[in-house]
Amino acid sequence: MLRARALELLPWLDHKRPAEVALYVPRHDNTDDEFDEALGLGGVVHGLLCGATGSGKSTELRRLASRAGALDHDAVVALLRLEDQCVPQALSAPQVLFLIGVMGLHLAAAKGLDAPREREDLAYAYEDIIDATSTRVQVDALVRDLRPQIIGEMPPSEAPPLALPGHGRALEVNDPAVLRLAGTVNRCLTLGRRSRGGAPITLFVDGLDKLDEPDRIEEVFGSGILALAEASVIYAAPIALRHGLMGQASDAWFQLLVLGNFCVFQPEPDGAENPEGLVSMREVLRRRVHAAGLTPEQVFEGGLTPGGIADELIAASGGITRSLIRIVEAAVRRGVVRHPEREALTAEEVSYAISAQERRTLERLRPEHHEPLLRCWETRDAPGGPEGEALLFGNLAHCYANGFPWYRPTPLVLRFLRHRYPDRGW
Repeated sequence: MLRARALELLPWLDHKRPAEVALYVPRHDNTDDEFDEALGLGGVVHGLLCGATGSGKSTELRRLASRAGALDHDAVVALLRLEDQCVPQALSAPQVLFLIGVMGLHLAAAKGLDAPREREDLAYAYEDIIDATSTRVQVDALVRDLRPQIIGEMPPSEAPPLALPGHGRALEVNDPAVLRLAGTVNRCLTLGRRSRGGAPITLFVDGLDKLDEPDRIEEVFGSGILALAEASVIYAAPIALRHGLMGQASDAWFQLLVLGNFCVFQPEPDGAENPEGLVSMREVLRRRVHAAGLTPEQVFEGGLTPGGIADELIAASGGITRSLIRIVEAAVRRGVVRHPEREALTAEEVSYAISAQERRTLERLRPEHHEPLLRCWETRDAPGGPEGEALLFGNLAHCYANGFPWYRPTPLVLRFLRHRYPDRGW
């Protein structure tokens, strides 16, 4: 789990190079396990939200609750009791933590305390984490029903607002997907700048193509709802090429580099869109970097040092970037153990780590995997369950949810398939 690995790295991250963090932000509809794994590193290092599992649960909950208004010991104990009451309601760990934070703000307001930073963080988290159709209503009901048990009666008008704040003006965008996305990016911008002492940062943003409609991108980057001063954004999505956003600069405060996915979409007879020109993860990364006019050294060699181009790595969904994060984190762990004096990974080391992951994936293949893999590649229909996830991990196949690109096997895998199934026309 990322969270467990983050705990191993925490002393190094905290005391040596606190800005060298890759923060993975999942989509709001991820499962609990995915959320815990994905947000673990960013949560433990930055103290935003921590997964509600493991031996450090009480400490993490107390720390989170304490941030929401400098709460005293009795208040934190009350919030922990509130967490126990949430369990029968079948709330997920992130929802429980969010609810604790909300109650912390109510309690802080009742004590006459102001917590604008925490209120802003929770406003972003509310849009990003809570499902707008069912659990949002459930959480609102719990806040309404349980608040008197924690802080006594308080008129709703006195409750701290949880609306997503605009960047210096009132919001004009109402699309929930846009607001969730903007909240995620704003939250990570804020955290990144804090970890850098207010210094400029660069964000890798992947997954913005999951917005319901393509023109939502312009709303996100052109409406002023992003706090993009002193920041650069690198945005990777196939939808960028299809809508002419390549290289577009929005204003003088930041540079928007759109790393267009290189895949070309061709309509299938049934109207479905499927990509062509599918290659390995290494090639995907190489072409994305090349599309922005950056060298691999600029991305990888400087990416794990303060001021590097990958100070913050955000992936709003699975796919290629999630695997890159895992591989680079593994390379970082090995580098820290072997070369504690080093301050960066070289491009060659990252390339080697990717190649090693490809080899390990092939070595894990057993004979019973061959046929499911072939069916998966032939039909573009990923098998379900843990076994399906194992088959799709690495470079064997990657897909973006809702019909976005698949990545065919690497040449090494193709040689294996041609040897194993010479009559399949690979």
